[in-house]
Amino acid sequence: MLINPTTKRHVNDYLQTPFHALLIVGPKNSGKNDLVDTLVKGLVGSDLSTYPYKIVIDGENDGIEQVRMVKKEFSYKFVSKDSKHKRIVVINSIESIGRESHNAMLKLLEEPPEKTYIIATTTAIADLPSTILSRMKQLNTLPVTQETAISLKSNNTDSTDLAKKFISSKKYERLTMVNDLAKLEKQQQKEVMVMLFEIIYFKLSNSENTVEMRKLIKKIQTVETNIKSLSSNVNPKLIWLDLSLNL
Repeated sequence: MLINPTTKRHVNDYLQTPFHALLIVGPKNSGKNDLVDTLVKGLVGSDLSTYPYKIVIDGENDGIEQVRMVKKEFSYKFVSKDSKHKRIVVINSIESIGRESHNAMLKLLEEPPEKTYIIATTTAIADLPSTILSRMKQLNTLPVTQETAISLKSNNTDSTDLAKKFISSKKYERLTMVNDLAKLEKQQQKEVMVMLFEIIYFKLSNSENTVEMRKLIKKIQTVETNIKSLSSNVNPKLIWLDLSLNL
């Protein structure tokens, strides 16, 4: 995952001295969910998807009942044989859970249980009550420039240049590159594909056009599929042919 250097520093600062309630603020597709995963891994040493001691609330679809469930869970003391374990509550789109849920959350934020961390995300901080904001630390997802994206992801100039040339070329030009790319060492082929992923992801994170976003998401999925295919020993020439035709 690419993180703005300032945002990364703030993430590291938070993990050094974690606060019980954190609000991640940023526009749509700015990497808030990736930051949640990074923070949870830093707090408990496990991925959010596999960590057992968690509650995840989708603010756009869940409501007061889920918040009440959290309150009930908080009434029990958290106990684990592993000292690294903590109770994690993730609330996506906290601005959408409604006033009644915000009021219920306020009590949890005022008297947080021991070894419990709440991480929430929002795209509309102005829609949150000041009482909620005052009880949460705030972390902003700052944008990553294209130049920074490239320098952060890879120090291999050859792979970076190949990815930039490939993605900017017309379809027939990419097809002429297939044989040469397929002859590269597998590791460098993977580096080029990862760089392709990051370039397309950067474009997605800075797009507000729904039609364009759908096309970019499809391209990202294409790159992800072919990275997996490369690891599965599929003929590299077929992989690059697919990328040439579908990017």
